[in-house]
Amino acid sequence: MLRAQQTIFNVPSHDVPDAGHFVGEGYFYFYTTQFASLRMTPRVMFGMAKHMELGLALQDISLIEPHEESLLIAMKRVDTVLSSPPLSISEGMSLASAFQDLKSLGAMVYSSLALSPCGALRITAGGFGATEFFTGMGWQGGAMAGIEYHMLPWLDIDADALSGNSDLGYVSVGFVVATCKDRLYLFAAFQRANAGRSGDDVLSGVTYDF
Repeated sequence: MLRAQQTIFNVPSHDVPDAGHFVGEGYFYFYTTQFASLRMTPRVMFGMAKHMELGLALQDISLIEPHEESLLIAMKRVDTVLSSPPLSISEGMSLASAFQDLKSLGAMVYSSLALSPCGALRITAGGFGATEFFTGMGWQGGAMAGIEYHMLPWLDIDADALSGNSDLGYVSVGFVVATCKDRLYLFAAFQRANAGRSGDDVLSGVTYDF
């Protein structure tokens, strides 16, 4: 499976970097509410040990209008439950803070299962809970689901969704293209906001496996 769905989809993938390896990402997103907004997020993930990763991101750097960035630290663990058909479980958490006010903290936790009924398809389902920093509406929990289809050796088609009408709620569809011997990935996606959210996102970016 291609790895760039790590950023496109808030339903976390069950891929992690190899121990001692870095994966760097940079992506742009554009959305329209009452005005257009263009923002970017650089992110790096590090394989801490077998099946574990630590991530660091500077989120929502605005390229047009004034906006407050946030610093995010995330940890994820993936364990194999069954080898045939492949079934894995992932648990993780994210801590975030406004970059200029480290006292405004937020947290998100999740757990999900991923099943690969065939080599080209992976289905993910789970649940999450998040504080107001992430949702914009106080503490909320919900369901999440995703699907990854390895259409061609160099192409993945992916889609996912988070439930609820908070800032996290959306449905997205996108694709990932692998180049440079499976080390560089280009991706793009469209996120449709659930009812209650303020806008839709168009995402694009690049991932590099160091």
